[in-house]
Amino acid sequence: MKTNTIKWASLFASALLLAVACKREAPKNEESFKAPLLAQSAFDYESGTTHVFFFDRQGNRITINNDVAALGRVLFYEKFMSVNNAVSCGSCHKQENAFADPNRFSAGFAAGLGTRNAPPIFNLAGSGNFFWDSRANDLREMVLMPIRHNVEMGMEKIEMLETKLNKVPYYAELFNKAFGSSQVTTKGISEALTQFILSIRSENTLFEKIGIDALNAQEKQGFEVFSGLHCQTCHGPATAPYYNSASFNIGLEKNYTDKGMGERVSFPEAEGLFKAPPLRNLAVTAPYMHDGRFATLEEVVDHYNSGVVDHANVSPQLRIVDPNSGGWGNNNTSSPKLNQFGMPTLELTPDEKADLVAFLKALKDNKLLTDSKYSDPFNY
Repeated sequence: MKTNTIKWASLFASALLLAVACKREAPKNEESFKAPLLAQSAFDYESGTTHVFFFDRQGNRITINNDVAALGRVLFYEKFMSVNNAVSCGSCHKQENAFADPNRFSAGFAAGLGTRNAPPIFNLAGSGNFFWDSRANDLREMVLMPIRHNVEMGMEKIEMLETKLNKVPYYAELFNKAFGSSQVTTKGISEALTQFILSIRSENTLFEKIGIDALNAQEKQGFEVFSGLHCQTCHGPATAPYYNSASFNIGLEKNYTDKGMGERVSFPEAEGLFKAPPLRNLAVTAPYMHDGRFATLEEVVDHYNSGVVDHANVSPQLRIVDPNSGGWGNNNTSSPKLNQFGMPTLELTPDEKADLVAFLKALKDNKLLTDSKYSDPFNY
């Protein structure tokens, strides 16, 4: 009797361990499904976006519907969206990193690496172009491009995705709620992802809610440095909020290996132009620049302070040290100190650099990083 009890206990323990191990395993094929954990009613994605305007290429305003955005959330984290069920959009755009990737280069469906750092994807409403090289100007088209990409998600024949997802049982109900039809379509996938991404808003930094009084003494000093250097000329004012969809050459290289916008257009003035990233949540979006070359904000500040390379396309703001003339700089505007590349330096002191970094780190929105309506519904 005792032997049987031990035997059954051993079998039960083995089965339990096997079940736990299987639960951790990502599904390898469409026959193995783990349905998303969703509330009875969709999260409220509409609130907080009514003041935000986004238009498609035809000039039609895109509005957010809760059920459509809820479907978009599931699709965003769905690994069946990749050709071998290995990665999702959320694999490279992680909520805890403000929907950026902490890895310098993201791994695609077959573990191949991309050539650029995955940028954060919040506050995209109002942005006129997407990706580091601004190659897309329609969000509905943009959301499908990583899915089709031969390194990222590998679903080069997008019609195969429709067939694939139509076999996944939970999508019939989700598409019916969103669009009144249980049929999975590419148009529906695009619209749902678009609305979910548009709903991802970062508007809850203490600096924004309270103002300058939300900052400590060092952060206030950093704000003064930031304002005095006219950094908002390229990154937008606090009301923007510190966001600009324009592209700039910031003197990273003399001869660019990755030419940015110059990779897709023929005129030489485009070489080295990359879209300006948002300054919000910089504390959690490392590494920095289009190729993740800088691991810390201190390195970024050092670049602007004394590391700008003289390139024909360098933004004019980086050549002018007189803030009264539309540039940035220091008080020594008559004879600025030049760096090894012949470019003007900011001559920031170590304390000023530390203050500036402290201010930039204060532009953090903790709500964005933890809000359940943006979280992975498969992570339970």
